[in-house]
Amino acid sequence: MESELIKSKKRRNSSIELLKIIALILIAISHSIPGYGDTESSTYVDVNMASNDILKIVYIILMSLGQIGNVIFLLVQHIF
Repeated sequence: MESELIKSKKRRNSSIELLKIIALILIAISHSIPGYGDTESSTYVDVNMASNDILKIVYIILMSLGQIGNVIFLLVQHIF
């Protein structure tokens, strides 16, 4: 009886767990951007404005990592 319960349980896939951890790190990085979402902040970056400033481009990329992390985490959580 006990061995049947063990066999019927799904085994954890460590690569899926690692993917979820990476997704959470991406989300945390996007939330650590200074002035993120605060239009009154001096470091606020308007993503709709074109710029040649490399720092603004890096901010935009880091802010978008959170959206990518959310999609990855939700898909993995739903499928597995």
